[in-house]
Amino acid sequence: MSQSRFLGLPRELRDIIYQYYVLEDGGYIFNPDSRKLEAPGNRPISMALMFTCRNVAAEMRGVALKTNTINFFTWNSDSTRTDAHLFAARRWGQVPSVHRDFIDYAWQLLSDEPDFAREATDSPWRPLEGPFDPARIASIDAKPWLIPTTEDIRVLYDTVWLQTALLNTCRNGSKGERVSKHRKYRYSAAAVAVKFISSIPESTRLQFRSIVLHEDREAVAFPQCHGRGLIPYCTENRKLRIERRVDLWRNAFMSEFSNAVGLIADDSEYTGVASDELDATAVTRPLVPWITEALALPSLGMPIGAFTLLLNGDPTALKTSEVFATVTRDAAWQAALDQWYIYRDITPTWFERREHVCYRFEGFPECVRDLVEHRPGSLVRCNFHVDDVWDADRIFNENRHLGSVEDWEEELCRHRTTRFQTSSPLPSWLELQREEVHRGAAGVDK
Repeated sequence: MSQSRFLGLPRELRDIIYQYYVLEDGGYIFNPDSRKLEAPGNRPISMALMFTCRNVAAEMRGVALKTNTINFFTWNSDSTRTDAHLFAARRWGQVPSVHRDFIDYAWQLLSDEPDFAREATDSPWRPLEGPFDPARIASIDAKPWLIPTTEDIRVLYDTVWLQTALLNTCRNGSKGERVSKHRKYRYSAAAVAVKFISSIPESTRLQFRSIVLHEDREAVAFPQCHGRGLIPYCTENRKLRIERRVDLWRNAFMSEFSNAVGLIADDSEYTGVASDELDATAVTRPLVPWITEALALPSLGMPIGAFTLLLNGDPTALKTSEVFATVTRDAAWQAALDQWYIYRDITPTWFERREHVCYRFEGFPECVRDLVEHRPGSLVRCNFHVDDVWDADRIFNENRHLGSVEDWEEELCRHRTTRFQTSSPLPSWLELQREEVHRGAAGVDK
């Protein structure tokens, strides 16, 4: 068809042809090494039609980004592995990032007090040597969803890493992590997306319609809260829809075993150290920060309907449903204990309620109920069936005779004896952990 005959077609028909031409099965994929979008299979994006004439170029402007979903994945590179570690880190049932905001705010206030630096320096338990400069630490505004530049890393290392054993104790309950030669350190898909989106013009960003963040592996720097970094772009572009997919088997569940990676680097180091099974106690705990951070986004400015969190149980939906029953159990026990408080006319303090082993976070039972009932518009979803096998009323009735909150803790622990093995096509739980072992290979490993 000649150019003149093509332009003679109705505009509506030409638009359909443009969309068909640019559409890629699976959308575009961002390559962090080249810092470019690619078609699946590392193919360059073909836009030859756009260069046939000015009229076609004008009509096709923005069609490709509006038509295709943009996919981002976690990023692990030998060149950035050590830098990523410096951003790594591991709270009362509160949204973790909001809790850290509070700590940072308190630190800012304390740093303005002239006696604070002297008293902290003179403290006998301060695990530091040399001068202590809280104001210098407070001046660092390192958002965990921002991938640092080389200069950022230098400042963080010189200013913060050498001085923050005290701050890390406040924020994380520990002195932080040491770099492990065995571990892979990745940036989250959300962090990769924020870095790319922030680097392009607003006119280009406004063309985006669909972004999928594949959190397929564990990442550094509190990755659960990294959706916060996308709030400005969702506010700017009200047509943008973001789905964040957290892989349960290779990411969320695995986060409980990160520190064991060094022990499984080879068979001789691992033998006799741990079981090749996922313990039920390590199922709900790592999911809580993912869910709470997602639920907090609207209150932090995320437009309603712009963001969803998908709990990804692929490729073993049936096994994931079996394991996820642990989550519905824990939600039912939290709701049952709240009923028991009312039944016994007990009013626990804010702290007492949250420190109990049955408590996860405020609204946890209601969130799980939404998953069970597949309520439309729910911010948190899953791609596997969630069985409603645990009844809070039944648990309450069976345990209403208990005389103390300690008795409730003992009863819950009796129901936490289950261990899970993976099912095909996933490798064994041990082999999944071995996938996280860094073996010094060059390039990027996704």
